[in-house]
Amino acid sequence: GGSDALVFVEDVNGTAYETWVYVDNGELSEVTVKSKGDVVSGAGQPINPVDSLSVEKKNGGLYKITLTDDKGDCSSATVFVRTEKEEGSL
Repeated sequence: GGSDALVFVEDVNGTAYETWVYVDNGELSEVTVKSKGDVVSGAGQPINPVDSLSVEKKNGGLYKITLTDDKGDCSSATVFVRTEKEEGSL
């Protein structure tokens, strides 16, 4: 609780799912749940050892994402969030 995460929302046959990317016990992890579902510690699949994930909102739809690995090295990327809306969806 309280840590930054990336959340991607996808509609599959009328059901909304969220894929969460977050740090759990020193691992960058990923888990997919039904929208508004609980994300439980330990439920995700480990991706890579990391120390922290930081997501910082910038101007104009930009976000700066920073990962710090288990050796203290940082990698950052600035991304633009774009959504696509299918006809008839909200």
